[in-house]
Amino acid sequence: MQANQTSNMRRTLLMGLSAGAFLNACGGGAGDDIGLQPRIIDFGADRANALVGETVRLTAVFANGSGRIEPMIGTVSSGIAVQSPPLAGPTRFRLIVRNGNAQVERELMMPVGYRNRYRVLAQSFNVARHAAVALGDGSVLAIGGSRGNFTLSNKLTRYDPATERFSDIGQLASGREYHSATVLADGRVLVVGGTISLAGFGASELIDPRSGAVTATGALQKHRQGHTATRLNDGRVLVIGGWGPGGDALGKHASAEIWDPTTGRFRLLPALMQTTRAGHTATLLNDGRVLVAGGFSGMAAYRFAERFDPATETFTAVASVHNEVRAMHGAHRLSDGSVLLLGGENASGSAASSAVLRYVPAQQRVDSAASLTAPRSIVASVLGAGDRVLLFGGADINLLATSTAESWQPDSGAAPLAAMPRTRIWHSTTMLADGRVLILGGEDHQHHFVGDALLYE
Repeated sequence: MQANQTSNMRRTLLMGLSAGAFLNACGGGAGDDIGLQPRIIDFGADRANALVGETVRLTAVFANGSGRIEPMIGTVSSGIAVQSPPLAGPTRFRLIVRNGNAQVERELMMPVGYRNRYRVLAQSFNVARHAAVALGDGSVLAIGGSRGNFTLSNKLTRYDPATERFSDIGQLASGREYHSATVLADGRVLVVGGTISLAGFGASELIDPRSGAVTATGALQKHRQGHTATRLNDGRVLVIGGWGPGGDALGKHASAEIWDPTTGRFRLLPALMQTTRAGHTATLLNDGRVLVAGGFSGMAAYRFAERFDPATETFTAVASVHNEVRAMHGAHRLSDGSVLLLGGENASGSAASSAVLRYVPAQQRVDSAASLTAPRSIVASVLGAGDRVLLFGGADINLLATSTAESWQPDSGAAPLAAMPRTRIWHSTTMLADGRVLILGGEDHQHHFVGDALLYE
């Protein structure tokens, strides 16, 4: 009797050990299986491709380890589907299964494209020559501009992508247009310069986008519009060029100044640019320096581009295949650190250009790239996933408002997009977190407000 009981206990124990070993081999164990090599059995999605703003469901089947999916997802369980956040562009997912020091990986590329269409939002919004910035919470803040009143607007209007509604959250001390708006490291927004409706008001303003509260900060040493404002890596803001009192005979500045968040004041730099500029671009480079390119200028010895070094606070000319005046163009830094300069107009402001230039830091030179499909100035553009630039409206070759749109990519050049429902100039384009583009305000070719707010998706 005792021998039979012992035999039964041994049989039960062995069966339990075998069942546990089977579950661990299939990835069903509660933890890592020490000493076993991690394995990926399958990694797939519920579809072969997606559209911008859509989510996908990913399923990973693996054994002998713990798994996670990057980016955006994190830890996953074997065989359990997980949903991605809305996708803003082509996304390469990576499954990593790890057991101790052993690790295996597998990638899944999810193509994500646009429907190439516009959707008119239910709420209209008349505004032009304003500033618009994307905020950390995914909303967009439209600041000032002309809104159809007898004076420039001082309103701060937030767009909520979840509700697709606009709401006023605060007011500047004065109405402005042709001003700049720069998002600071702490999320506040610095508003500088422009045409100001309140006589004698020269202060810049700080916006808290969470509360809508606005406080005055230091005044520019030289009043400017058509300038640029660039946040440096150390948190300071570099303000360059523009039109205004104290410039050259045509009112254009070669000067620059820096706003310091620790003091709230602007300091005029001793060094001048090599060229007076207004309507130029200033793009932060990977090494912390700033590429300054183009702009209207009254100087005979015009240099198309120069570079600002925040360590020495000096400007150095950049070699360029092109040294003719180009202003009101677009500029975007690509993932490889180079800078695209797209479109713009000539010195007299009489014709737009289709030319695209590219600054390559390793060569420290501006060279030609594949042209746009059509001349375009007063460029309104955004940089999307995969270094794809999307350009909407602006001025055509005759500097009249256009409804055309196009994209530009380093590997394929330019391609037309669906035209907007109406011609549009002096509008803003803002890339949303899910990859769609908010196209806001502007005027048509007859200088009437375009109140239709669009989502390109």
